[in-house]
Amino acid sequence: MSAAKLLAGLPLVTLAGLALMMLGSRSLQQPGLACPAAAGIGLAAAVNPPDPAAATAGCAAVPGATGLNLAALLHDYPAAAAFVPWILKFAGRCRETTAPIIAAQIRNESGGFQVQVTNPSSGAQGPTQFLPSTWATHGIDGDGDGKADPFDIADAVASQVKYDCDLAELAHKDLASGGVHGDPSQLMLSYYNCGPAASKAAGGICGNSETRAYVTDIPHWALAWSVPAAPLGVGGPAGEAILTAARRELGLPYAWGGGNQFGPTLGHGDGGGAATMAGDANKVGFDCSGLVQYAVYQGTGGGVLLPHFTVDQLNSPLLEPVPLDQAAPGDLMFPAGSSPQHVVLYLGGGQIIQAPESGQFIDIVPMAAAVGDHPSVRRVK
Repeated sequence: MSAAKLLAGLPLVTLAGLALMMLGSRSLQQPGLACPAAAGIGLAAAVNPPDPAAATAGCAAVPGATGLNLAALLHDYPAAAAFVPWILKFAGRCRETTAPIIAAQIRNESGGFQVQVTNPSSGAQGPTQFLPSTWATHGIDGDGDGKADPFDIADAVASQVKYDCDLAELAHKDLASGGVHGDPSQLMLSYYNCGPAASKAAGGICGNSETRAYVTDIPHWALAWSVPAAPLGVGGPAGEAILTAARRELGLPYAWGGGNQFGPTLGHGDGGGAATMAGDANKVGFDCSGLVQYAVYQGTGGGVLLPHFTVDQLNSPLLEPVPLDQAAPGDLMFPAGSSPQHVVLYLGGGQIIQAPESGQFIDIVPMAAAVGDHPSVRRVK
């Protein structure tokens, strides 16, 4: 089953409401960390792309910083669908908590995105496996219902992210003081799994087999569920910046007529057609040309404002035609013909990012599935 179909089963009010809440959280970063924030999430990506110059000691690239590949996650674990809105809402609160890392950590803790989980040996509870004593200090109300419940998905995800960020901040301080050595992301995971004191006593990552497996298993799954990084040789000087802006919106609902150069907006109905039936007028999101308009405007620093209509974008004097065999990441692609009704952004490797149609979500799919085998290609001049 596709990611779109799985997510379509979630209540509309949940998705639209989360999108609205997320719009207000696009610049969240844990204070006190020496490393720049990661670009990590799809729906609420909130933080700046990583600075390559920051890949110094203690500031290596964080797994999942390119964004969450919903299709890959839900292919492997359909049960993750109930977690996705909350992962996308809370991930990115600090550099280490990319959405793929959070998803992979939940997979490990919950035994495959189970909710009613209790460890009979330790007493750890819920999908993020908090000990009752730890929950009493670090558990928070993630969905605003007035209570913090370790078996509630929203509360569990919010608490995991908050606790991870607290531990990441502690790990950075310990690295700065020389008390531990290693990668901050793996130290955060070690602190979560076997505790800060035991990790510090070990000089970094705990030596037991469970923790050793934990700190390698989670990054492995995070990379498997990450959006592929754009290859070198992007389309035009703004190609990668355009894609960075588009990736931030992965997982956001399609909304007919939605989006402008500044971000997602409420969509519109279409007089009883597919958009009306899917409730697009109640969704905050993008349609295909709205996503492209936004990504190009943001990726060019406000220098290129395309019209919000596919045919007008195809014919815009701000773009130049490019042969298909010279297409590069960041280029626009349209189905062949003079009056295309769809537009996407090329990622490279035969993949594109798009706002597909009513009832679906911004996703990454093969080029041919979205625009055919012989699309028209345009590049920002």
